Amino acid sequence: EGTLRIRVMFSTCIGKALLKRHTATISALGGSVAEPNDMDFTHYVTIDGKARDKTTGFIKSFKTLLALAAGRPIVDVQWLEACKLQKEFVGVEEFMLKDPAAEKEHEFSIAGAYTAARSQLLLTGFSIFFTPKLLKEERNPEQLKSLVAAAGGEVADEVPRSAAPGKGSNGPPPNNVLVFAGSSDKSWCRSHLRAGLPVYRREQLVAALMQQRLPSSRPCSP
Repeated sequence: EGTLRIRVMFSTCIGKALLKRHTATISALGGSVAEPNDMDFTHYVTIDGKARDKTTGFIKSFKTLLALAAGRPIVDVQWLEACKLQKEFVGVEEFMLKDPAAEKEHEFSIAGAYTAARSQLLLTGFSIFFTPKLLKEERNPEQLKSLVAAAGGEVADEVPRSAAPGKGSNGPPPNNVLVFAGSSDKSWCRSHLRAGLPVYRREQLVAALMQQRLPSSRPCSP
C-alpha cells in the first residue's frame, strides 16, 4: 500500500478508545489521520453493520459518497488491526466493508463500486451542469460539486453551448453533458436547454456514484 500517501478518515461510529489506538497504529506506520472536514483522505474506516446498529455499516453520507466516487476503499476497522499485526499497511481487498442490507437497499456493491472507480472514474470526460434552483435548494452545493470532481467530471457554471437551445441544436443531444435539475425546474429547462436533452434529478447522481453506472432511466426531461 505504501506509507507516504495513506491518510485515514474515521467514521464517527469509531469510539474514542478505538480511535486513539488506531491513530497510534497509523502514525507508527507513517500514515496520518484526516480531520473531519478534510477531503483528501485515502481510506475510509468504519465498523461492519452486523449488529445492525444505525451508526455502523454503510451510512450514505458525503464522505462515503466521496470515497465511492473517487475509488477510495471503505474498509472495516479490522484492516487496521491487520496493519498493526503485519507492521505495514496491507491491501484492502480482504477488508472491504460488507453490508448486505444497505447494498440491497441501494442496489449497489461497495467492493464493486470501488473496483469500477479504480478502473476509470465514472464522470471522466463529462461536463455536469446543475440548474440554479437545484443549487439554491442544496444545503451544501459545494459538496455536490466536490462529488462530481472526485468522480472525474467537470462542473459547468453555465449551460454548456452544446446543451443550449438555438442554432445547431436540432441534431442529437450531446453525449458528454449531464444536466441535473430540481423537481420544479421544468419551465426553466424548457427555456434554457435544447429540446430532447435528458435532464436528471439529484438523487440519480447519487445513485450513479454508488452504482458506478451513468443515469439512464426515467430522466425528468422537460
